[in-house]
Amino acid sequence: MEKFRRQNRSSIIKIIISNYDTKGIKELKVRYRKQAQLDTFIIKTEIVNNDIFIKSIIEKAREKYRYSFLFDGEEKYHFKNKSSVEIVKKDIFSQTPDNMIRNYKITLKISEKNPRVVEAEIEDLMNSTILKDGRRSARREKSMTERKLIEEKVAENYSLLANCPMEEVDSIKIYKIKRFLTYRSNMLLYFASINSFLCEGIKGKDNETEEIWHLKDNDVRKEKVKENFKNKLIQSTENYNSSLKNQIEEKEKLLRKESKKGAFYRTIIKKLQQERIKELSEKSLTEDCEKIIKLYSELRHPLMHYDYQYFENLFENKENSELTKNLNLDIFKSLPLVRKMKLNNKVNYLEDNDTLFVLQKTKKAKTLYQIYDALCEQKNGFNKFINDFFVSDGEENTVFKQIINEKFQSEIEFLEKRISESEKKNEKLKKKLDSMKAHFRNINSEDTKEAYFWDIHSSRNYKTKYNERKNLVNEYTELLGSSKEKKLLREEITKINRQLLKLKQEMEEITKKNSLFRLEYKMKMAFGFLFCEFDGNISRFKDEFDASNQEKIIQYHKNGEKYLTYFLKEEEKEKFNLKKLQETIQKTGEENWLLPQNKNNLFKFYLLTYLLLPYELKGDFLGFVKKHYYDIKNVDFMDENQSSKIIESKEDDFYHKIRLFEKNTKKYEIVKYSIVPDKKLKQYFKDLGIDTKYLILDQKSEVSGEKNKKVSLKNNGMFNKTILLFVFKYYQIAFKLFNDIELYSLFFLREKSGKPFEVFLKELKDKMIGKQLNFGQLLYVVYEVLVKNKDLSEILSERIDYRKDMCFSAEIADLRNFLSHLNYSKFLDNFMKINTNKSDENKEVLIPSIKIQKMIKFIEECNLQSQIDFDFNFVNDFYMRKEKMFFIQLKQIFPDINSTEKQKMNEKEEILRNRYHLTDKKNEQIKDEHEAQSQLYEKILSLQKIYSSDKNNFYGRLKEEKLLFLEKQEKKKLSMEEIKDKIAGDISDLLGILKKEITRDIKDKLTEKFRYCEEKLLNLSFYNHQDKKKEESIRVFLIRDKNSDNFKFESILDDGSNKIFISKNGKEITIQCCDKVLETLIIEKNTLKISSNGKIISLIPHYSYSIDVKY
Repeated sequence: MEKFRRQNRSSIIKIIISNYDTKGIKELKVRYRKQAQLDTFIIKTEIVNNDIFIKSIIEKAREKYRYSFLFDGEEKYHFKNKSSVEIVKKDIFSQTPDNMIRNYKITLKISEKNPRVVEAEIEDLMNSTILKDGRRSARREKSMTERKLIEEKVAENYSLLANCPMEEVDSIKIYKIKRFLTYRSNMLLYFASINSFLCEGIKGKDNETEEIWHLKDNDVRKEKVKENFKNKLIQSTENYNSSLKNQIEEKEKLLRKESKKGAFYRTIIKKLQQERIKELSEKSLTEDCEKIIKLYSELRHPLMHYDYQYFENLFENKENSELTKNLNLDIFKSLPLVRKMKLNNKVNYLEDNDTLFVLQKTKKAKTLYQIYDALCEQKNGFNKFINDFFVSDGEENTVFKQIINEKFQSEIEFLEKRISESEKKNEKLKKKLDSMKAHFRNINSEDTKEAYFWDIHSSRNYKTKYNERKNLVNEYTELLGSSKEKKLLREEITKINRQLLKLKQEMEEITKKNSLFRLEYKMKMAFGFLFCEFDGNISRFKDEFDASNQEKIIQYHKNGEKYLTYFLKEEEKEKFNLKKLQETIQKTGEENWLLPQNKNNLFKFYLLTYLLLPYELKGDFLGFVKKHYYDIKNVDFMDENQSSKIIESKEDDFYHKIRLFEKNTKKYEIVKYSIVPDKKLKQYFKDLGIDTKYLILDQKSEVSGEKNKKVSLKNNGMFNKTILLFVFKYYQIAFKLFNDIELYSLFFLREKSGKPFEVFLKELKDKMIGKQLNFGQLLYVVYEVLVKNKDLSEILSERIDYRKDMCFSAEIADLRNFLSHLNYSKFLDNFMKINTNKSDENKEVLIPSIKIQKMIKFIEECNLQSQIDFDFNFVNDFYMRKEKMFFIQLKQIFPDINSTEKQKMNEKEEILRNRYHLTDKKNEQIKDEHEAQSQLYEKILSLQKIYSSDKNNFYGRLKEEKLLFLEKQEKKKLSMEEIKDKIAGDISDLLGILKKEITRDIKDKLTEKFRYCEEKLLNLSFYNHQDKKKEESIRVFLIRDKNSDNFKFESILDDGSNKIFISKNGKEITIQCCDKVLETLIIEKNTLKISSNGKIISLIPHYSYSIDVKY
């Protein structure tokens, strides 16, 4: 009997309900094949008596000139009280007589189990090929999906939050609003950092850093802010230009010293000179600061008040004259964003010696592809035009592929004939023939005689290795979550890494060879087309080629074989000069992205924020805005059925701008300051138990008259970032939890009041101490209403003051307020005080895990999540984010999956350790975990002594350190200067190893602090075995015993119903129903045992667990 194989899900025709609202389905997507584009349809439905009807359906058009659709055999769908529709898709480039490339039937129906659930089924009506590559097709002809329609109450809440009509609320709108809530939470933290920078030294209430929006026009403190800003910018600009000046002087010295490399150094000097920043006047900087204060003050209101519409307008660059005015800064004029057309190698598998045979000439693969890529960037649609010769609708063009295969086979036969007929041995021809035959063997196409596979997964050889590697990766992931002793864990992970590396290298070799052959034919087509149709004239090509000209494109596609075999005559071959082609394509131009225009607002706002952030957070901020922008934009694409004006208004090149900016960030780091100064960093090293001597290595020279030499770890914020970003990421997750709680609380109380949101919020703030929204006071009002059952209007009839109520613990709000008070240094100081060994020293320390436990207990006591419905569970979301974060950190603490590059680094490290008799920290003879680092540190110091020695002491010290072998390189004896150069290189490499080890230790120690007394959540769901319906859920907290891997039951967060009763006894809980024991759960160190089925669950890898109990 054939062994059961898991179905390849990507081979199944798939339907996706991509948008829906309270009344029905609004959008459907069909994935017909794995690599094909989706078909998207705008749809209107009507639900009548538990039946759903398709009222209208129209395609969301892409490439209208090429693709067309038929609905039940007609160009337009006609409503016929039907729940199904048959769709045909046609492609003018299709090889079939009727141009049909897809045919399927979509059927909608209401679920029998739930009238609010709509099911969508799709059936493939095309005649599929039974066999492909000698294997039976795994493709299934039908698939189904379902979606529960949005509840009216959920839609109402989101319409209030987004300040839009309920009719506009659908699943896409909700998705975007949820992304906004995450964006808002993170932006508040970045905003806090900028506030601290601008208001440094200015104190407000409770001696905390003042908030920028409090600074009024007549406030003398505002003048101080402007003065500080002006001085910081002037100093930063001077430092930046001074650094460039020093670099230029160094290169000029080298230019005078090494005249042969004159052109090389002159190019570098010219580039550095272009990067100088124009110095601004004091008046300009003061005026800029006024605008910046205004901008961020105005930003605070929409951030704090959940003004979704403000940010939606910002993301879409809609008109905002005030924002445009405030972003019209002179500082941007000193930073022109110059876009240089760089012919970079975007294909990392290409090496310098790789060649391709194009237009009957052997050319460098890298250069060819660079030129092609530049042409594609300058001419929209060219890359797709070339790809369309090879692929149609995600499937290979089999007719064209057959032509390629025949050409490939005939070339092999031609080479064999030439070699056999040649009297002299031709190594060049033999090498090419052997390479082609080896390629056949590598990709397993000796039977089918394929020149290449468009999808490498079609190669059996590759697929076997791919599956083997996937299984090893799963083992690796499971190991990371295990509770094994660190040394044993490292050994097992290292063993898996070796296997993974071997497989990866084999797979890379197969992929590279396949990709090279595939690329060769693509370049044949591209350059064949360029020279055949435009005589290789780049300017003419850019002027005349139009990918949207349907008639011309159809004509071009008829000439595919002509382009493939095109070659230049002998007298024309000079036209195919790659250097001249490069010079023609390259251009330099200044972009208009910083002009005072609405379309530039979003980019300029992010650029300004980047400039003002501390350097530890700059990179993180850039990643954050890119991800958010991609998240909100990937749910929409342009519909060509819309008017040209609408399409033009939606066109946006922001992502292109931000990616280009990312490549040039060093030019925009003129404002450079740190949250973690050196003094703090030393203290943090002590708190983490890491020797502070590693922060900087000093060694005075013993040579009189010579300047003191210093070898430094060149920290440059590396350790600052390692510490800050780890803590910052955790607090981002915690802050999002608190903000979700705030959102639920505000909307619950607003609903109780029955008033518009803004009116209620003003009334609530007026009753709070200080007349500002206070998180602790907000929770107190929730507590009064939900726990004490007090009337809201009665509570708001007087000043809110929880200090009088001894039953309410205001400390649950401490962590949130701590994060909101704009002082990162303060929360880092607090976090570092957590002592993982002595719990009695932590009494006065704010421990994140304990504070979050208390907050969640409070939420469960109030039953807040069930009071208002935003269709997400913020507690579960918190634990999911936390788990993801710690998994990423664990991968960095333990050896990660090796790459070929990493293997080379490891080999280099091993050579260095052997050369200088250094032991690895994995060595069994090392007793203390820091001994290897200390040994490495001492070796760097001793090498520095040798490096700084004069002639009289140099060779003596070499002998003393037993390093005389450094005098020779192969058979050549080196001079003292050459040996010093070699030692300097080794010092630099050894410092790199030491940095890596220290960084790993920092992450390990920080993880221990975060895990101190941390909680895990156990969700118990109770089902009635008769109707299989979930009756209720109860949550139980498990807590880590200080910093060990042992757990215990801490508390039961729900009381349970009259039926269900849970009793806790240390490391055991018993679940009963009507005096009958349903289940017993027992903790054994770091595992949870379920008595009914004997199942054992590890408590190490996850933060939230679910167990179903039937009764």
